[in-house]
Amino acid sequence: VGSNVDDDGYVPVIAGGARCNEKDIEIAWEAVKGAKRPRISTFIATSEIHMKHKLKKTKEEVLDVACRMVKFARSLGCDDVQFITEDAVRFNYSFLF
Repeated sequence: VGSNVDDDGYVPVIAGGARCNEKDIEIAWEAVKGAKRPRISTFIATSEIHMKHKLKKTKEEVLDVACRMVKFARSLGCDDVQFITEDAVRFNYSFLF
Protein backbone atom coordinates (compact mmCIF):
# COMPACT_ATOMS: atom_id res chain seq x y z
CA VAL A 1 0.00 0.00 0.00
CA GLY A 2 2.73 2.46 0.95
CA SER A 3 4.39 2.41 -2.44
CA ASN A 4 1.28 2.19 -4.64
CA VAL A 5 0.29 5.00 -6.95
CA ASP A 6 -3.36 4.96 -8.03
CA ASP A 7 -4.36 5.54 -11.65
CA ASP A 8 -5.28 9.12 -10.73
CA GLY A 9 -1.83 9.72 -9.20
CA TYR A 10 -2.92 9.46 -5.58
CA VAL A 11 -0.29 8.07 -3.22
CA PRO A 12 -1.52 7.06 0.24
CA VAL A 13 0.06 8.48 3.36
CA ILE A 14 1.28 5.69 5.64
CA ALA A 15 1.52 6.79 9.26
CA GLY A 16 3.20 5.18 12.21
CA GLY A 17 1.77 6.16 15.59
CA ALA A 18 4.20 6.74 18.43
CA ARG A 19 4.13 8.07 21.96
CA CYS A 20 6.29 11.13 22.49
CA ASN A 21 9.49 9.28 23.25
CA GLU A 22 12.54 8.63 21.11
CA LYS A 23 12.39 4.83 21.13
CA ASP A 24 8.77 4.73 19.95
CA ILE A 25 9.41 7.36 17.29
CA GLU A 26 12.46 5.46 15.99
CA ILE A 27 10.42 2.25 15.75
CA ALA A 28 7.57 4.04 13.95
CA TRP A 29 10.02 5.60 11.49
CA GLU A 30 11.63 2.24 10.74
CA ALA A 31 8.18 0.85 9.98
CA VAL A 32 7.07 3.58 7.55
CA LYS A 33 10.22 5.06 6.04
CA GLY A 34 9.99 2.86 2.93
CA ALA A 35 6.61 4.30 1.97
CA LYS A 36 6.40 6.93 -0.76
CA ARG A 37 4.59 9.28 1.67
CA PRO A 38 5.59 8.29 5.22
CA ARG A 39 4.28 10.08 8.29
CA ILE A 40 4.98 9.86 12.00
CA SER A 41 2.00 10.67 14.20
CA THR A 42 3.30 11.35 17.67
CA PHE A 43 1.12 12.01 20.67
CA ILE A 44 1.16 12.92 24.34
CA ALA A 45 -1.55 13.33 26.95
CA THR A 46 -2.69 16.94 27.25
CA SER A 47 -5.68 16.94 29.59
CA GLU A 48 -5.10 18.30 33.08
CA ILE A 49 -5.93 14.96 34.68
CA HIS A 50 -3.59 12.96 32.42
CA MET A 51 -0.72 15.43 32.71
CA LYS A 52 -0.99 15.42 36.49
CA HIS A 53 -1.70 11.75 37.21
CA LYS A 54 -0.49 9.77 34.19
CA LEU A 55 2.57 11.74 33.12
CA LYS A 56 3.28 13.57 36.37
CA LYS A 57 4.30 16.60 34.31
CA THR A 58 3.40 20.27 34.20
CA LYS A 59 1.96 21.93 31.11
CA GLU A 60 5.37 23.43 30.40
CA GLU A 61 7.06 20.03 30.62
CA VAL A 62 4.48 18.48 28.28
CA LEU A 63 5.00 21.29 25.76
CA ASP A 64 8.76 20.82 25.98
CA VAL A 65 8.51 17.06 25.38
CA ALA A 66 6.09 17.54 22.48
CA CYS A 67 8.34 20.09 20.75
CA ARG A 68 11.50 18.05 21.27
CA MET A 69 9.89 14.86 19.96
CA VAL A 70 8.49 16.51 16.83
CA LYS A 71 11.97 17.89 16.14
CA PHE A 72 13.45 14.46 16.83
CA ALA A 73 11.08 12.83 14.35
CA ARG A 74 12.08 15.40 11.72
CA SER A 75 15.76 14.76 12.46
CA LEU A 76 15.31 11.12 11.45
CA GLY A 77 14.38 12.23 7.94
CA CYS A 78 10.61 12.29 8.27
CA ASP A 79 9.24 15.38 6.52
CA ASP A 80 5.62 14.71 7.54
CA VAL A 81 5.21 14.74 11.32
CA GLN A 82 1.78 15.03 12.84
CA PHE A 83 1.31 15.95 16.48
CA ILE A 84 -1.76 14.60 18.28
CA THR A 85 -3.13 15.77 21.60
CA GLU A 86 -4.20 12.65 23.50
CA ASP A 87 -7.32 13.12 25.64
CA ALA A 88 -7.62 16.64 24.29
CA VAL A 89 -11.37 17.00 24.71
CA ARG A 90 -10.90 17.42 28.47
CA PHE A 91 -8.57 20.39 28.46
CA ASN A 92 -8.24 24.05 27.52
CA TYR A 93 -6.37 24.32 24.21
CA SER A 94 -5.04 27.81 24.93
CA PHE A 95 -1.76 26.61 26.42
CA LEU A 96 -0.92 24.69 23.23
CA PHE A 97 -1.60 27.67 20.98
